[in-house]
Amino acid sequence: MATSQSRTEIQRNVRWRLVLGGIGIAIGLALCVALLHLSGHGAGYVMAALRRVNPGLAVAAGLAMALNYMLAAKKWQRVEASLSGSPHAFIHACAATAIGMGVGQLLPTVVSSALARGLGNRAVRRSGRHGAIASGWEQLFDLAVAGLLVGPCIAALVLGHIRLAMGATAAALLAGELCCVRVGRLMVRLARLNANLATPRLCKFLWRVSVVRIVVLMVVTVMISRAFALNIPPWELAAAVPAVMLASVLSFIPAGLGVNELTFVGLLGSAGTPVPIAAAFALLNRTLQVCIACVLAVCGCALVDWRLPANRPHPGQDTTEREFEL
Repeated sequence: MATSQSRTEIQRNVRWRLVLGGIGIAIGLALCVALLHLSGHGAGYVMAALRRVNPGLAVAAGLAMALNYMLAAKKWQRVEASLSGSPHAFIHACAATAIGMGVGQLLPTVVSSALARGLGNRAVRRSGRHGAIASGWEQLFDLAVAGLLVGPCIAALVLGHIRLAMGATAAALLAGELCCVRVGRLMVRLARLNANLATPRLCKFLWRVSVVRIVVLMVVTVMISRAFALNIPPWELAAAVPAVMLASVLSFIPAGLGVNELTFVGLLGSAGTPVPIAAAFALLNRTLQVCIACVLAVCGCALVDWRLPANRPHPGQDTTEREFEL
């Protein structure tokens, strides 16, 4: 009886999330249509630009995003291992991460990643709860890096003081390096999570990899702009990335659809980029990013199918999980 009620509750939660995801997508599409009108171009312009895209730069952007996913997978692998006591196969971590990012085009990325990784754990007879908690924990460090960088980056865009902003950015990153362990311990204590999540070695690893990930995202953004031959200064594109990341997560709209684009247009416009060019970049960036995410998600599904037997315990092997208080 309890199992039946649990399944019914899970089905209701899934349906509710799908409904919210559908509403978010509708809002995001409406915002994108408004941006398309604001850019002064029609859908034909976007299609023509996609046909003229530089294939070398587009492929390079895809490979850089694959690297970004691999870094996220490595973070999740380390966190999940601290909870379960044994590490995942890295290929499985990459596959679950890629699938989560692909599903993130239909659901909020935080939710889709936790869902895909939790189900991925269940598929290889590991704790789904550990997979979901580890997913949320590693993403908190990405948000922390973006939160510390957003102030200096917006100041650079609005005021144009690049050197001052670079100094403030360096100071923010140094402060994060020094405080990440203390903040992690405080969050673990307040949320009553497993103390293994806040070990100095793990916190510093997550912080440093998150810094590398946001740098990779900045490089990808510049690559996409160059692939479409848009005349936007690279430093402006890079400086807009932290604010776009935060807006995407806080909006809780699937993949930040519409919200990311509005943030790009607002920040690039404040830095002097003509609004039609900024809007065109935002829409083209979204289109190419969706294509990359879908391709990598398909690759992730193929990797899961291929590696699934390797992640299962061998016959006779003890499958009892180590339980930790969370």
